[in-house]
Amino acid sequence: MRDAQHTNAQLLQAIIDAGTAGVSKQLAEEHGCDRTTLYRWTKRRKEIEAVSATSRVLLPGRRGPKVKFPDLEKQLLGWVTDMQNRFLEDRSEQAAIEYLRRFRVRNKLSVRRITHKGQRKRSELQVVQMSLDTQCATSWKPKQE
Repeated sequence: MRDAQHTNAQLLQAIIDAGTAGVSKQLAEEHGCDRTTLYRWTKRRKEIEAVSATSRVLLPGRRGPKVKFPDLEKQLLGWVTDMQNRFLEDRSEQAAIEYLRRFRVRNKLSVRRITHKGQRKRSELQVVQMSLDTQCATSWKPKQE
């Protein structure tokens, strides 16, 4: 976990400086923040002073929404990772290539050539397209009526 960008002591010093000189862009740059951030700190002065006696940082950050059902969440995570592992084991390279070919046909996509400085450079997608085209040409058979 990374350290807090500004400690409470740094915030209080910036607030004191802003109280004497006023909030300005130059003062904000001296304290390593934006002018609007410095302005927000001055508005929260009482809260910062109250917390600075007990804590090094203003508030520990919350990362995402709280989970209402942690056991269910763990089971779901386990199931998803298990399914991902099984899906990757069961798929072959040929199936993946065929999926890409059908996807291209279904969405009417073509692979464009990208050129730089007059030199033709094949991208990975072009290599896949070429292998798909040769694979399709060799595996295609006309319908027998």
